[in-house]
Amino acid sequence: MKKENYKAPSIELIQISTIGKHSILNMDTSSVFEEVEDVEKLLIEYGSPLFLLSENKLREKYKLFKEAFTEEGIETIIGYSYKTNYLPALCSILKEEGAWAEVVADMEYKLARSLNVPGSEIIFNGCYKTETELNKAVSEGALINIDSFDELELLDKVAGSLGKKARTGIRVNFIMGNISWTKFGFSYETGESKEVLERISKKKNINFEAIHNHSGTFNVDPKMYSKSTRVIIELAEYAKKIGLNTKIIDIGGGFPSSNKLKPQYDIPGGSKYNENTLKQFSSAVMYYLKKAKHLFNNGKPILMLEPGRAIVDESMQLISKVVSKKKNANGGYSIVMDAGVNILPTAYWYNFEPKLANKMNGSANDLNEKNKTNGKNHNEFVKMYGPLCMQIDSINDAVSLPSVEVGDTIVFSNVGAYNITQSMQFIQTRPAVLLLGPNGKEVIRKKEKWSDIFTLDIIPKRLGKSNGRY
Repeated sequence: MKKENYKAPSIELIQISTIGKHSILNMDTSSVFEEVEDVEKLLIEYGSPLFLLSENKLREKYKLFKEAFTEEGIETIIGYSYKTNYLPALCSILKEEGAWAEVVADMEYKLARSLNVPGSEIIFNGCYKTETELNKAVSEGALINIDSFDELELLDKVAGSLGKKARTGIRVNFIMGNISWTKFGFSYETGESKEVLERISKKKNINFEAIHNHSGTFNVDPKMYSKSTRVIIELAEYAKKIGLNTKIIDIGGGFPSSNKLKPQYDIPGGSKYNENTLKQFSSAVMYYLKKAKHLFNNGKPILMLEPGRAIVDESMQLISKVVSKKKNANGGYSIVMDAGVNILPTAYWYNFEPKLANKMNGSANDLNEKNKTNGKNHNEFVKMYGPLCMQIDSINDAVSLPSVEVGDTIVFSNVGAYNITQSMQFIQTRPAVLLLGPNGKEVIRKKEKWSDIFTLDIIPKRLGKSNGRY
């Protein structure tokens, strides 16, 4: 069956000449982080597989992203998307850098507060917020982007009962190409987005502040953000006409990282990165925002962004061991590693380019270099599988590599986004995470034990237990 080229939910027809992805840090994905001296030693001490988080790269990525979207006369706020990677240590580092917390669930909200993020620096998004959650968010001064008329009424009720005005924004969706993210927010095309502004103007317990849009993920075309900004500004103009003052233009996240998408998910011809791409995204927004300064108090708009993968993807690597090798009937080989889609779910759509860690000094290098010492110079097509009892546990269906042997150490770069938060405990425990920072190596997540998986389970007494407690 012929594969159709993937169309992201909110992207217009794209001209390839306009595409450019960024690689801001110029990170060499053929090497492990410079903070690592001996990969093999790390695996002996902490077990394999193992995640590594570079504090230096994380801070650098944040600063470079913030810098790209900073312009005179515009206040820029970065609300880090917690769902992308909510390791508490990682979130704490970004808080130190000045990031707000963008959350979409009570769990994330409570995490942010536990890390001493003030309620006033929390952006509460998502299509489901309970009355209890709204009560807490209003009480603590969070910015709540409402997602439906029902939520508006509930929020007005909650704020009234507290004798407070709720800091409120609206999420807007609109058609980009053939598909819109209609699950979220108020439709621009149907007039819902203007209707909700009209309803808000009549609410006594609502303090309107923001217009928000998040139209996609791994967006590769700056024109996406141009349209988003234009739509938001148009709505801000309408809001002003009916007596509402928009303080914040929130264009959400969706910015790509330097990872490569698999062909079936990429644009025709494949997308490319260059060092100027992030600035192209910024320019696409700033051009229209600067023209609309008259809409804002003191002529100074607040630009809010909610990046996730663009900041954290390149800050993490995964180290894994090859545990078996098999010859394929149609040529080439299959290898099985001790890490699969259970802890690397982004392998479904990312085209990871694995590298081999040199056993002598722990630095990662091209497999060709290793094979020169073995007198081998040929490549072979390798299918890379994880340890799960599922055929779909595939990291890469066909990667051309020199000979790989059992016991080799494989390094996957750019794994910081969504692998921690979307990992699963299917027949395997999850690995430790090491922070590489100014204090050397620090464990920020312990290696999971089998008993951790069952710690919440209860066996009724009538069934008994043959082996005591878990």
